[in-house]
Amino acid sequence: MKSERIQAQGNKLLQMQVLVEKNLSLEDQVINVLQNNEDLRVRIDNHQSLLQQLSKEHQDLQGALDRQAGLCQRLTQEKEQLMFKLKHRDSCPTFPSFPIVSEISPQLIRTGQSGLPRS
Repeated sequence: MKSERIQAQGNKLLQMQVLVEKNLSLEDQVINVLQNNEDLRVRIDNHQSLLQQLSKEHQDLQGALDRQAGLCQRLTQEKEQLMFKLKHRDSCPTFPSFPIVSEISPQLIRTGQSGLPRS
């Protein structure tokens, strides 16, 4: 009877050792999973930061593209106007172009350099 009891306790001890080994293995797995989770969190944070940076860059580039498109359109219209004027310059009467004097300085009038008669 005593030997059966010792044998039963030996079996229980073996089962306990197996359970301890399984627990240690599971603890190692939990630690690995937690480390992987932390690594993934860091990667997510880095990707979110990169996404924000790229979104800002995209926004800036879109603005520059819009400005360039506007400039291109304005230059195309200006080119078309100049081409029209160039094609139709022979049919339009030409007038000599005189410089427009918006304001003559009093000093020029006194010295007679304005080209206008003095009053």
